Amino acid sequence: MGFLDRLRGRESFAQWSISNPAFAEWWSGTPDDAEIINQSTVLGISAVLRSVQIISTTIAGLPLRTFERQGDDKIRQESDFDDPWPGDDGLTPFAWTETVLIHLLLWRKAFLWHEPAVGRPGIAYRPILPDAIEVKRVDGRRVFEYRDGDNELKRVGSEQITFIPGPSLDGIDGHPLLFAARAIFSAALSGDRGAQATLRRSIRLGGLVTPGDGEHDDFDPEEGAAILESLRQKVVGREHSGDIALINRRVKLTPWAQNNQDMQWIETRKDVLGDIERLFGVPPHLLADTEKQTSWGTGVAEQNLGLARYTLRGWSDRIEQVLSRRLPADQFCEFDYKGLLQGTPAQEIELLIAQVDAGILTVDEARKIQNLPPLTPNQKAQAALRTMPQPVTDEAAA
Repeated sequence: MGFLDRLRGRESFAQWSISNPAFAEWWSGTPDDAEIINQSTVLGISAVLRSVQIISTTIAGLPLRTFERQGDDKIRQESDFDDPWPGDDGLTPFAWTETVLIHLLLWRKAFLWHEPAVGRPGIAYRPILPDAIEVKRVDGRRVFEYRDGDNELKRVGSEQITFIPGPSLDGIDGHPLLFAARAIFSAALSGDRGAQATLRRSIRLGGLVTPGDGEHDDFDPEEGAAILESLRQKVVGREHSGDIALINRRVKLTPWAQNNQDMQWIETRKDVLGDIERLFGVPPHLLADTEKQTSWGTGVAEQNLGLARYTLRGWSDRIEQVLSRRLPADQFCEFDYKGLLQGTPAQEIELLIAQVDAGILTVDEARKIQNLPPLTPNQKAQAALRTMPQPVTDEAAA
């Protein structure tokens, strides 16, 4: 499969050499670990999928803005990163950022292919499936190798590809999360597969009926069938809920099914869920793990602040710094976290009033933050009258 096919995301498996023992172990598993671990399979784990969605979509919802340093001020500027991949065949800014984050979270690296922008001047940055590119360092320079549609090996540099590295041990390639944490993902997949197989093939009876104390050792086949049919007619079904049944024989009903606790499904899921929370840095309450006590804060603003500070910033900062190198001198881009970190409407209004009273903001600046138009001259006059000191009358003085 050629580079263009991989560019379009048609290939989902890494191009590792089959002679690599680590690849063989990762792909085929050890005798005790037969699960296939790759980006596609781990997204079948609900906690992994939700963790990736939370991080990628939260950052994608933040505006990516470009600024220019002018003295102590930063002035908003337009750049290619306002719409990194424009056109009908491109992605919206939200989907573009989300895709880059998914690549970083799962592959621990992201690649952006440079091509002429559609509908505007400048460069478009097309996210490439990380499986298609191999990173190397030649003569001290980072280069990227891929195979084109004719399966011919090509090599390009940073003039053609923007490389956003994730956490790395060598500074060249991202640390392989799926390989390093394969035991955790394998446990999750094995648990789901085992539960599925058990539910599909296991014995799921309500119970076994045997002779009760004082009865013969065995039921006669015909007698047993008659007793079983009598029980079904008198005790099975929702219409018999709360009813009273009369049976003229002593029988013993023994439950004959393993519950979730007996099969350790719940305990396994809890352990795996905790491991995935730690791997991705997502607080338990966002993964519906409400049994654990969270230390991320009590209010929504505090919890969002903790998530942004300890998880989201680690991913958004590396994107900002790489993209800023593509901008002219004194320009940089950054994600605006203001909307994510703001408190409740009441808290925001109270803070704005305090800032206006302290002279930090003008009334019109505070109204602009609330998406309100500036005060009209008539409104300003009325506001001035309300703030004027009232004269003291003789009656009030008395």
